Amino acid sequence: MDYNKMAKIILNCIGGKSNVISVMYCITRLRFNLQNEDMADTEALRNTKGVICVLTSCGQYQVVLGNCVRNVYAELNRIGNFDNSVTEENNNIFYRLYRAISNFFTAVFCRRAKSNKLSYSVMYAPIKGRVIPLNDVADMAFAKGDFGEGVAIIPETKLLASPVDGRVVFLADTMHTVAILSNNGTEILMHIGIETVNLKGKYFNSYVSEGDAVKMGDPLIEFDGDLIAEEGYDLTTLIVITNSAEYDGVDIITKFAIEQKPFVRVIDKTKD
Repeated sequence: MDYNKMAKIILNCIGGKSNVISVMYCITRLRFNLQNEDMADTEALRNTKGVICVLTSCGQYQVVLGNCVRNVYAELNRIGNFDNSVTEENNNIFYRLYRAISNFFTAVFCRRAKSNKLSYSVMYAPIKGRVIPLNDVADMAFAKGDFGEGVAIIPETKLLASPVDGRVVFLADTMHTVAILSNNGTEILMHIGIETVNLKGKYFNSYVSEGDAVKMGDPLIEFDGDLIAEEGYDLTTLIVITNSAEYDGVDIITKFAIEQKPFVRVIDKTKD
């Protein structure tokens, strides 16, 4: 992809530099605050090769690009010189997640199971609640599988725990997102709520830091679901296997998750 060309197309479609109040990026999307959203040619953006989707949410105009977002943002900032934007790599969840994962080399000693030559890893529920398919969630980028395969839980409790033995490789400053690298190499991204990044850490409390070793069931993040809901946020919690391409599938094995009970299995690729 020509990142410079993509940045110029996006800037033109959103009404030019003068229409941008601020821009930041997180995970796979550019987040714009625009002077006038009516100036944006949303249809043209949606039809642009490389653009996954365009969303308007929580007062932001969002352009979802996938894992190339950091590169496009760098070109966008170079062209527009948006001084009031977030530019630090450390604020990019997607980049930090994969940078952190690359720094860890872990042995394979997570519990595994074999049945009829099918080999898989068990993930335990990080929180109690009703389990729904990922494609049913209100965030289109997650629903389309842009971050990988996974599931979602509509939580009934307020404490997110580790679903596996592993290590914390990413914790958002806003504490709404945490990533665990399991001891068998599965990369698990957990995102509490939809658009809760906008709370900037309000109502969240973390029990861990990046680099911490964790056991299945160890507390990760506590949140006040009642107050978050009162502010109008969807509490649906997303659990995504970001390296799911390395597996044959992610299967839901229960419709209701109970803490520290099996709820998903990650199926290994079949060996010839």
